[in-house]
Amino acid sequence: MDMSEPAMKISDFHKQLPIPFSTFGDWAALAELSKVLFLDHQQQCMKGFWENAYARLYAFYHLREHAMQIEEQWLIPLYQSQIAEIPKGGAVKYFLREHVLIRKNLQSFLQRINHTLCGSISDEPNLVSLFEEYHLFKDLLDHHDSRDRVFLYRELDTLQPRNEFDAVLTSIRSAHLAFINHLERQV
Repeated sequence: MDMSEPAMKISDFHKQLPIPFSTFGDWAALAELSKVLFLDHQQQCMKGFWENAYARLYAFYHLREHAMQIEEQWLIPLYQSQIAEIPKGGAVKYFLREHVLIRKNLQSFLQRINHTLCGSISDEPNLVSLFEEYHLFKDLLDHHDSRDRVFLYRELDTLQPRNEFDAVLTSIRSAHLAFINHLERQV
């Protein structure tokens, strides 16, 4: 592989979208796809390809933001209103607090890489320090994604009757397709 070529072209990433889903649990595939994009971002950082690294982090940010907006707009309200007894580890405040932390970290990372691109930092970032921060961030994502799967998605998928929730799934599919169309216009 030519070291000047990005490991994954952003257009290749877009080909993996939209995420097909017929249950709430299928929504977890979006988090898995985002992990591939974040790993590619890290590889671009290690190679010093800062424009590629920024593009992947930017796409990662928007993908995670999209997933959190879907959760906040449709999934969490449905979960809160329909689950008779919310499990101890599945309190709504945990989902929302983790969303705040994820957004805060991502905005900081974007700013840091952007400063490198704009030359406002004389040297490239210390990759050891950056990757230590990424390690903690990835732990947060793993924990959050696990909470989503174990509590939010699983609980929503057990709700009956299913036909009452098909409208929510249809709304999520529509929002997801609108997001994909927006991404494609930016490429």
